[in-house]
Amino acid sequence: MAFPELSWLPAVADWAISPRAAPSEGGPDAWSTLVRLANARIDSLATLRLDRKRHQLFPEPPPGLPTTPVRLAILASSTADHLLPSLRIGALRRGIWLDTYVCGYGQYRRELFDSSSGLHAYAPDTVLFALDARHLLAGFDPADTPSSVDA
Repeated sequence: MAFPELSWLPAVADWAISPRAAPSEGGPDAWSTLVRLANARIDSLATLRLDRKRHQLFPEPPPGLPTTPVRLAILASSTADHLLPSLRIGALRRGIWLDTYVCGYGQYRRELFDSSSGLHAYAPDTVLFALDARHLLAGFDPADTPSSVDA
C-alpha cells in the first residue's frame, strides 16, 4: 500500500542522512537546517525522526526566532498523540516553533473544568478540539425545534 506523498514539496535524495548531518547543538544554523529539511517531501517515519531532532536541539524556542512561538493544546475524545509530530513539523515548515499538550484519553471535559488540571497549568495560546460526533452532539436531540432549544 502506497502512502500519500506531499508531491508539491521538493524531494531530497539523501534525506535519510540529512537529520544526522544537522548540527548537534541548537543555534540559527541548526534551526535553518531543520526548516529546510521540514520543507522536503518526507514520509511519516522521516517526520518522526525530524521531530525528535527538533526536540533534541530545541526543547525551548530558539533565540531570535522571527515568528512567535505557539503553545497548542489538543483536547480530544480519542487518542491524539500520533498527530503531534506532524503538527510540529508542519509548523516547522513555516519557521514556527510549536509546543504541544495533549489531554489523556477522553479527559477533555475534566481538563476544561478542573482549574488544577494540566491544561490550565500549561496555559496554551491555542486549543484544538478533536471530538467525535458522539461527544460533539451529546445532549442534542435532532427532533428538537428551535423554540424548544431556546427555552
